[in-house]
Amino acid sequence: MNDHIDESSTTTKTFRFGSGQLLTLNEYQIEKIPYLTALVSAGSSFDSVKVDEGYYLLDSRIDYQNFLFVLNSISFHSIRQIFIHLSKIYNILAIIALMDFLAI
Repeated sequence: MNDHIDESSTTTKTFRFGSGQLLTLNEYQIEKIPYLTALVSAGSSFDSVKVDEGYYLLDSRIDYQNFLFVLNSISFHSIRQIFIHLSKIYNILAIIALMDFLAI
């Protein structure tokens, strides 16, 4: 599965999850997540971060669906909105742990 979440930015990077899904993000989205910013800046220094196919490898513990929710939640104006928009299919503790891991 290859999702492209683009907000009309010309610079994009592709990230690969441990589950194999690929996600392409623009520079604006990457800058909002310190973990991704650090990953991109270190990518050229470590083969384990950026592979020959051109994508960045995310930590294998990052769940694709939870990451998409966190990515969409960046636009929320308050932390309270996470609880309003969070579907019952998500584990709130996993979302909070992921946000902490991503340094959001």
